[in-house]
Amino acid sequence: MPRPSTSEDLVFAIDYSRILAGVLNLDHHQLPALLADTGLTPQQFLEKEGYISWPEQHRIITNALALYGAPGLGLRAGERYSLMTHGLVGVATMACPTVMEGLQVLARYHPTRAQFVEQSLEVVADTLIIQFSLRVERDAVGQFLLDALLVSQVSTLRFLLGDRVADLTLELAFPEPDYGALYHEILPGTLSFGHPVNRMLLPREVGDLAVATHDAALQQWAVQQCEQQFERLHKAASFTARTLTILRQTPGRTLGQDQVAYMLNVSPRTLLRKLREEGSTYKQLVDQEQKRLARYYLEHTRHTIESIAEQLGYHDQSSFRRAFKRWFGQLPSEYRR
Repeated sequence: MPRPSTSEDLVFAIDYSRILAGVLNLDHHQLPALLADTGLTPQQFLEKEGYISWPEQHRIITNALALYGAPGLGLRAGERYSLMTHGLVGVATMACPTVMEGLQVLARYHPTRAQFVEQSLEVVADTLIIQFSLRVERDAVGQFLLDALLVSQVSTLRFLLGDRVADLTLELAFPEPDYGALYHEILPGTLSFGHPVNRMLLPREVGDLAVATHDAALQQWAVQQCEQQFERLHKAASFTARTLTILRQTPGRTLGQDQVAYMLNVSPRTLLRKLREEGSTYKQLVDQEQKRLARYYLEHTRHTIESIAEQLGYHDQSSFRRAFKRWFGQLPSEYRR
């Protein structure tokens, strides 16, 4: 389902599109077909550094899907997006001393390479959980991005874990597509579809494994560079988008505006002022996110209404029912029917 998003503000590392041209085996003379309606010339495409915009990226992927003419292009592209294609983030990750520290680097700095996805890392009991979701609509382009990200992430885990990548459990939040056999062919571990969220699950113990390519000096330098890049991009994003990103990292747990302001490194008064200038309020954003999650759980899961209310942080069903009726003009049970 579409998500509230600020996709027009997203930027994409151009390196991935150049690799995509290689997946399609396009030479210089064939590039115009890939770049049609982007405004980019083949020379600009080959020489440009840094980022391209979401409209440019969307058009390139749309063109690529048409040129490929077969399902599963995102999975095939993801096979080419190895750890070394992720720039400074890849360097910082492979230089970390342990798998856990490498994954923490990825979780923090992935927006410098993949702003189209929200990603979090947590440990629950004996399980290490990587959760990710799209910030753009899951149309054909969104599915391509999700597929490419998934295979690329598994490639990184394979680099860090070696044979222990076989312990991976993948839970995907969409029905199995008609090219589902390709997922099973490419991806290791246990794979299943139709879950509430996209998750990668690993035994907690693998986080303590040493990374063979650890280099303390290189790690320090690369993390510093990632931090600078992250700050530049972070400051360029709207406060509305940044607040929503934080709220989506803690589903079912409503953070106070003081907590969010602290995480954004501003005062609560500044946060409220910035949101007001952007035509929003903190309460509206919390309400928007609760509404989005409630609709998602009702449409895409079989959770009971009581369970959904609990997951959204409501202490009783009646409060959830009142809120839901305010959002949609009907009760949750009516909406589900």
